[in-house]
Amino acid sequence: MNLVAPQKLTTLDDFATAFEPVTGGGEASTLALSRATDASRVRFGRASARLDYALDGVNAASVAVQYPLAVGYNCVELWAYGDGGAEALSILTGAGSTSAAALDFTGWKRLVFNLPAGAGEVTGFSLSAPENAAGTVWLDQFILGYDSVTDDTAPAVSLKLEEDGALTGSARDNLNGTELARLRLACDGVAMEYSYDAATGALTAAAPADDGMAHRVTLTAQEGAYALADMGTRPATMMLECDVTFDENGCVGFAFGGSASDENWTVLCLDARTGMLHYEGYYIEQLATFDPGMFTTFDFSQNETHHVTLVCENEIVIMYVDDMKVLSARINHGTNGAHIGVFSFGCNAEFSGITMACPAEAAGELANAA
Repeated sequence: MNLVAPQKLTTLDDFATAFEPVTGGGEASTLALSRATDASRVRFGRASARLDYALDGVNAASVAVQYPLAVGYNCVELWAYGDGGAEALSILTGAGSTSAAALDFTGWKRLVFNLPAGAGEVTGFSLSAPENAAGTVWLDQFILGYDSVTDDTAPAVSLKLEEDGALTGSARDNLNGTELARLRLACDGVAMEYSYDAATGALTAAAPADDGMAHRVTLTAQEGAYALADMGTRPATMMLECDVTFDENGCVGFAFGGSASDENWTVLCLDARTGMLHYEGYYIEQLATFDPGMFTTFDFSQNETHHVTLVCENEIVIMYVDDMKVLSARINHGTNGAHIGVFSFGCNAEFSGITMACPAEAAGELANAA
C-alpha cells in the first residue's frame, strides 16, 4: 500500500542560509553545529550542516537548536552522511527525545524520526558514540513530515530519441516502480502511438520520418507527474534558445544531469504556479515536496509564449526570459558528461524553435559524445 501524506512536507532547514555556529556538550565533551559547503558533503543545494563531536569520558552530547513544529505532523526527516562508524543520532523536542538512529552506513541515507506525542518544537540534536570518540557527521534537508512512509515524489517519465530514430523512455512511479503516469506523445500537436511494458516501465515509439523540417516537441503529464525529454550530452560552453508555451498554472524548464556516472537530474524552472523563476539544487522528483529556494519573481501573464535563452559556461547557467536577464545559478549535475533536457511538471508544455550554439571545440565534444 502506498501512503500519501495528507499535508505537504515542510522544510525546517535546508542549511542554505549562513548561520552562527552553535556549540553544546559539557565540561568534558563538545558537540558543535556549523554550516558546511564542501560539495562532497552536500546532499541537496550548496550547503549542509556538520556536527563535530569530541567525547571525553562520556558517550553522548547534545547541541541546542529551535525549530517550531506545525500541528498535524508526526515525524521529522533528514539526510545524514555516515562513514560506517558507531554513532547514533536522535532529535530532542520539548516533549522528549525521539528514538536514536544508527549511523552505521557509508554515504548519504534518509532517516525518519517519529515525534513524541505533544512535541511542539525541536530543541536539539543528540549524538552518541563510543566513549572518548571524536569525529564529524553531516546533515542535510531537515523536514517535517507525516508518517514514516510517504509517497512524496511524482511518477517519473523520460523520453529519448535514439540514433536509429526510435523513441525510448520509461514511465514509473518512484515509490513502487511500475505505475504509469498518463503520458501523451505528440508531434506538432498530433498524438503518437506508443507501447508500454507495465512490468518494467519501458516505453517505446517510432519517431516521425525525417523530412528535414523543424518540429515541435509536446510533453504532457498528469497533475503531480513530470515528463522529461533528454536532448543529449551538454558541452561545457553553449547557448540554447527556444520558445516555451505552457499552462497558466504550470511549471516547466530545463533539466541537467542523466550522465552515465550520475543519473539524477536537477532543474531550472519557469513556474507560473508561484510566479517565480527558480533553481533549487533538488532533484526533479522533489519539485512537489520543497518550496523554491533561489528565485526571481516573474509575471507570466504578459505573454502566452516566452522566449528563453540559456548561456552555459561550465557549472554557471544564466537564463534570459523575453530578452531580460532573470537568473544566474551554479547548476549541480550540470557538467562532466551531464545531459541537458526540457521538462514539464503537472502541465502541458510546448518547446519550439530549439537551437543550440557552441564554440567549435564544444561542438566537436558534443558530436563525439552522441
